[in-house]
Amino acid sequence: MGYGTGVLRIFYLVSWMRGMSSGIMATTALDISLRSGIPQPLLVAARGVGLTFSPVIFGKGIGRMVWSGESQSGFALFISIKVVCELVVPRTNSVPLLYLGYGFIGVAMAALDTSASVLVARVHGKDCGRVLLAYCAAYGVGCLMSSWFCVYLGPFHAWDVLAVSDFLMTATLICSRFGKGKPQDWKAKIRKVEVSDPAPGNDQSQIQSQKSGAAKAEQKTPQQEQQERLLQQVQKVQHEQQQVGPARVPGRILRAANAFMFITEAIETSVSAWCFSYGLQELGMTKSRAALLPTAFYFSFTGVRFALAPLTRFMLPSAVMQIGTLIAFIGAAMFAATAHFLVALLKGGATMDELSGFWLYMLIASISLMGAGFSPQCAMVQAAVREHGEMTSQEAGYFFTACSLGILAGLFLPGVMALPFLDLLGGLALVAISVACYRDFPLTKPQGVANGRAVVAQVRA
Repeated sequence: MGYGTGVLRIFYLVSWMRGMSSGIMATTALDISLRSGIPQPLLVAARGVGLTFSPVIFGKGIGRMVWSGESQSGFALFISIKVVCELVVPRTNSVPLLYLGYGFIGVAMAALDTSASVLVARVHGKDCGRVLLAYCAAYGVGCLMSSWFCVYLGPFHAWDVLAVSDFLMTATLICSRFGKGKPQDWKAKIRKVEVSDPAPGNDQSQIQSQKSGAAKAEQKTPQQEQQERLLQQVQKVQHEQQQVGPARVPGRILRAANAFMFITEAIETSVSAWCFSYGLQELGMTKSRAALLPTAFYFSFTGVRFALAPLTRFMLPSAVMQIGTLIAFIGAAMFAATAHFLVALLKGGATMDELSGFWLYMLIASISLMGAGFSPQCAMVQAAVREHGEMTSQEAGYFFTACSLGILAGLFLPGVMALPFLDLLGGLALVAISVACYRDFPLTKPQGVANGRAVVAQVRA
């Protein structure tokens, strides 16, 4: 059911359901607020509290769960918590129960995200970015579909769809775990020791024999001698890593990644959650036109993830991260400039209906660029960090907590400052972090690393 973990394949469905849950919770929040008397922002905040603190609280527990091979049991537990909350929320007007329901849904979502991130890193290593991006794409599809479920089924039955779907996934995981037991090769996948080249001593003897044999036939060229010296250095490093275990990620890289994702999630959330209101209230757009803005964001946000998934095989995660940052900044600058000119025209007495469609296209283009730029960042930043070593489950928890805090900031800040200014400021901050940390998150592999891998490949061949 999942590469020796029992859960990684089904997590595509979990990610899709997470997107559905997020969309349905957002769409039905107003209805629940009116019914119960709870202010809508407080409902959103309850879920945000769960999302924020869950990774930190459960980080070490998730690490033990993964190490013991009980991923199926852990996933079943977290999804079952969601099922209970999804059954309670649409059926109660109790204020405490609604707060607890929204909060524990956030707890379960964040715990599932953190668990999957740790598992993907253990199984796929430095190639985890492509898989994480595919999960993000599944999440985006769920977000796009959620509003239609609410429209055609109604708020009450949309929650029932969530509960039934999550229950079926929980039952599948429980039956698999207790019917078949743990996956047969879970220890090889989860507790594996990286298989490196043969011991340096053996390779040295082979190289020496090759040298002596080749010396009799012809003298080594300087390039061949350089390759052999580089190979010896690579083998020495691999041998040392095998003795001491996988390298840990340096603290400066973790801090940079957490700061980067906090700002990214804040700007991404502010655009997706507030662009409709901004177009309606500040730019005087009709509802149908204002609705084009979040639609454009989510289509580019989701579509780019599908397009990038195969390309990440040939690109460094940090390269995708850097390019995405530049695209998002260009979009933020376009949005700020377009909004500035539009506000000036509207203050002069013009209306959006009278203005040329050019301005609407500029708004859509700028927001689409931001969606495209932000779409791969969560997956690619995690993969770029893991290029430097292995993150512990607790460090992964801090990472997702930074993301959740960014989401909360993105929901709050546009209420106190202009959306275009906030997005431009955030874009500048992301560019500053990218430039300052370019050595840690480069566009291309360092030459020495690339040469070393090429030499190892030649010798193996």
